[in-house]
Amino acid sequence: MGRDAQNRRSSHRRGSEERIDERLARKMVGLGLSPRSTPPPSSPLSSISSISSIPPSVLSSLHNIPGGADLMRDWNLNWMFSMTQGHDISQRVSGLIERPLQALRQKPARYAPEGAKVFTFEGGTKEKPPLIQLQQSYTGRLALNHRYQTLSCDDMSVEDLLKRLNDVLGTTHTLDTPGLSKCLQEYLDESCDFGQVYSYLRPWWNTSNFEDVPQFMNQRKVQDTYMREQAIRGDTIIQRDIPPRRLWDLFSNRVIPFHVLNIPQPDFVPPNVWAVSHSWVKRKTDLRYVSSRINNEEWRVPLPRHANLHDIRIELLNLGAEYVFLDVLCLRQEDSKKPGKEYQRKKEWRLDVPTIGQIYRRPGQTVIIYFNGLGLPFTITSDALDSDFHWLNRVWTLQEIGHNIIAGGLCPTSFKQKEQKQWRKFLDAMYELFQMTSENSYDLFKLIDNIQIRKSSNPIDRIHGLVYLLGCTTLPIYDEDLTEEDVWGAIIERMTPTQRTSLLVGWGSRGDELYDWRPSWGQLWDCDWLHKIKAPLPLNLDPAKIPQYAHLEHLPQAGRIDQSDVFCHGARVIRICDVALDGDPTPDGSVNSEDDEDDEDEESEESEDDEDEEDDHKAQSRQPPGDGWEGTVTINRGPKHRDVEFTAAFQSSIRRGRYTLISVADLRNYLVVGRVVGKRRIPALNQVAYVISKRSVIKIAEKDMANLESKKLFKLSAVVYCGSS
Repeated sequence: MGRDAQNRRSSHRRGSEERIDERLARKMVGLGLSPRSTPPPSSPLSSISSISSIPPSVLSSLHNIPGGADLMRDWNLNWMFSMTQGHDISQRVSGLIERPLQALRQKPARYAPEGAKVFTFEGGTKEKPPLIQLQQSYTGRLALNHRYQTLSCDDMSVEDLLKRLNDVLGTTHTLDTPGLSKCLQEYLDESCDFGQVYSYLRPWWNTSNFEDVPQFMNQRKVQDTYMREQAIRGDTIIQRDIPPRRLWDLFSNRVIPFHVLNIPQPDFVPPNVWAVSHSWVKRKTDLRYVSSRINNEEWRVPLPRHANLHDIRIELLNLGAEYVFLDVLCLRQEDSKKPGKEYQRKKEWRLDVPTIGQIYRRPGQTVIIYFNGLGLPFTITSDALDSDFHWLNRVWTLQEIGHNIIAGGLCPTSFKQKEQKQWRKFLDAMYELFQMTSENSYDLFKLIDNIQIRKSSNPIDRIHGLVYLLGCTTLPIYDEDLTEEDVWGAIIERMTPTQRTSLLVGWGSRGDELYDWRPSWGQLWDCDWLHKIKAPLPLNLDPAKIPQYAHLEHLPQAGRIDQSDVFCHGARVIRICDVALDGDPTPDGSVNSEDDEDDEDEESEESEDDEDEEDDHKAQSRQPPGDGWEGTVTINRGPKHRDVEFTAAFQSSIRRGRYTLISVADLRNYLVVGRVVGKRRIPALNQVAYVISKRSVIKIAEKDMANLESKKLFKLSAVVYCGSS
């Protein structure tokens, strides 16, 4: 499209850097500090200048961390916080880095018996340790080192296996524990390694009776399978809140089925399940594929060349994670070396890809974001921000932004002071993303516009990335063989009636594909001013003043004869009027809009439509809102009444002639302009509806709308929108 994404960023109000955040001031007073003073000499933060620029949450964390001042100085963070001060997302930006800072100075808090075995493992190599400090080493309980993970159980007895588990978990189970011996023997019979046994039994280990554990685990598996099977009906996902199929258990370093967790119901996601969001890297030059025991070598795992799963695991453990959803490990990937599993991948993707947003968008969900690639250092250079592969520029990340986010890959080089301009750019982009994806604030055209400037490996991913944000109660399945128009049409069917109404009125010209009432995906893709469209919002008028089914409904197989799908709504209709744009001669003759003007006039009009249809469609053009056309609308009420005439703003050019005006829902100042091309009985509504070919949308003054209403020119009728010619 030839557009620079950054030129599209909204300008946001920025407070003065001198302003003291009230919450920060309260926090400093609680620490015995004046907002304008420096800390007392005894404070570990005494070497930090301009303390008022540090967000309160980070200030509190660092104040209680030994060496916090050194950390701030070494990482050169103070200038960055001074830049965020007064910015609308300063608190959320501080949340990005607060937990990594804490993890550098103290171990994550988690429950573990005192007698549990302590493991230590290093990242990288002695010659080249990881640049990311949180990837350099981990020491803690419960998380197995490599030797324990891969320990074969083939030569173990039940007693040996129990001793190992007690040693790792700090417990004192014996073979006298009811059902335990039989439970352990089942895993020995499966030739599992210790990591696999540990991952399956750890969630259930605190029980005092193992008699029913195998039955419970099998029941959970059956419930999980049933839940996923019942979630799909035909080509529709009727249950969108599906948990991920697999998780990466960081303690055992194994990928496990979700049903292994000891949870109260099949779709419950416990708070110790986190999610990882990351950008991709160039497939040809920067991506490699590795086989791993972590996922039992089910598929080769795509990774950046300079990242590895071992170091990533260390960082996630240091941040406090236990289970994570990471797509390259938990979502079945394409693998050219295992073509026999392609059928299984496509089958799983039908459900797993559309519902992937659920794990990121849950309230309170912790999401770790690698902005520059999985496991890679966080950098903020202009080249990184402008890259097609940066996290901010990818499609799927729109649904992977949450409120509790943590930046992965942080290191001292992430905060170079010379990158201040790029930090401002990053902050503005994050603000726009937070604002756009916040709950109940979705702007349809703005979302589509933002989708367009983002990149994806498959064009249909742009459209699938939209559907979860729209809050559709049902979702289309993911089928990579479908065209973009197929997927777009499926999503429109699953929008809410209000969203479809927004599409009908906000897009002021005819569609060029299956339906003329809404734009095709190709039209949206070619439009470079979607961000200027402000779809009208409902006014919440008295329901008695608007027709039943006022917003645009999708009725599958609603036709009496052809059984086709229809889009229809109840409306207020002015059956016939004359329209002429400025500079276009008004048609001769008068038109009567009385109720007794029936089929004879309709047939005459339809014949005229047939002659002009193709030229009318070709002649139509569109302009950005505010740059459209002025036109005159005349309604002749017959020889005994004076004409009603008013001026309107047309969103697209149309030929002079006779049209029908349609008042949609409670959008008082907007009228759809169309032509009646027939009638159709809609059994679901028990009504006969006008079949309308949409031509344009006009905006009229409030006084003109009030005049039309006072003269009672509108008649209630059902309206159906026909397909494109």
